[in-house]
Amino acid sequence: MKNFFLIVVLLLFVISASFYFNDASYKAFNFLREKTIYTEQGIIFFTGIGVFLMIGIFATALFAFKRYKTLVLAVVSLLSALVIGYILKQIFHVPRPEFMTRGLILARDYSFPSMHAIGAASVIPFTYRITKNFFLRTLFVLLMILTILSRLYLGVHRLSDVVFGAVLGIFIGIYVIAIENKYKIADKIIEKLKTDLEARRQIAHLFIGILIASFIFYGFINIWMFLATLAIGSILSVILKYKKIPILTPILHCFDREKDLQHFPGKGLIYMTAGSALTYALFSKNIAVAGVLILAFGDSLTHIFGKYLGRIKSPFDETKYIEGTIIAFFITALMIIKFADFNQVIFGTLIAMIVEMVRIRIGKFKIDDNLIIPVLAGTVMSLM
Repeated sequence: MKNFFLIVVLLLFVISASFYFNDASYKAFNFLREKTIYTEQGIIFFTGIGVFLMIGIFATALFAFKRYKTLVLAVVSLLSALVIGYILKQIFHVPRPEFMTRGLILARDYSFPSMHAIGAASVIPFTYRITKNFFLRTLFVLLMILTILSRLYLGVHRLSDVVFGAVLGIFIGIYVIAIENKYKIADKIIEKLKTDLEARRQIAHLFIGILIASFIFYGFINIWMFLATLAIGSILSVILKYKKIPILTPILHCFDREKDLQHFPGKGLIYMTAGSALTYALFSKNIAVAGVLILAFGDSLTHIFGKYLGRIKSPFDETKYIEGTIIAFFITALMIIKFADFNQVIFGTLIAMIVEMVRIRIGKFKIDDNLIIPVLAGTVMSLM
């Protein structure tokens, strides 16, 4: 208890000191920018993928070492950190630094705390659960530090933003581990995912949607990449219908319905990519991101909350529940509020959620939600 108290005092001191050194750090990084102008594009690229890179390496290592429990905990920690960080931004309303580095990168939301820092730091406490390899642990910490420094270099955060975010992220990760040690929640989640295909599908749908939206937002993908992905995916789908492909076949058996495995392997992912591509091609970047996130959160959460909390069935589709739609509406609206104004968010999400409850058919052909929802949401928001 004494050691814990000392650690808390030390962290509070570090956070307090970071506020004091805000101006000094700003001047130091401003000087550094002037001396390293040719590295700017590389740092801009890294600040966009730094967290994704770290999480990607982290997740790959967890799968390689079959640390599924740790993966679940890390995901819970990351999502909790991002939600808490977002809420704190809305509470404190701290504006971005006045100087935005000659327009190198545009950051429109509030500054405190840094979402990059809190997200990266929230998975660091789990590194020791992967391996005792010092190199891997050092790699994760180094990526976190580089991600944080990139935000300071680009002038979109103050020192206090990233220090507080990093400390809070690490604390959240440690707290998640403590909760797991006491209640063993991860074991229950893993057992549920092993036996519930639809739960696995909806969680995969959510994370893939977030990934696509992130790629659009950070400019990592263009229409040609979308088309190439669709072409490759379609070819693989045809092959997988008749032949097994190592790695891909086991993954599909984990997430695809039996009917789709027989007739259209990877159907959900292909339609989701197609719907995202249409949204990307038709609308502005922020509207496209919002549309894809509505698809990701709205569709997934409607099913998840409806299945476990639902009592009133939708009059349009007996497999869906009103309670799931209502909960999904509020959470989805909260997730996209930074990408559109209030009216766009409310009406875009509302119309999409209503349509999500309805089975739309042309003759005997059912129009897939993955195609309709992002395009419809984008259309409504663009017209507002």
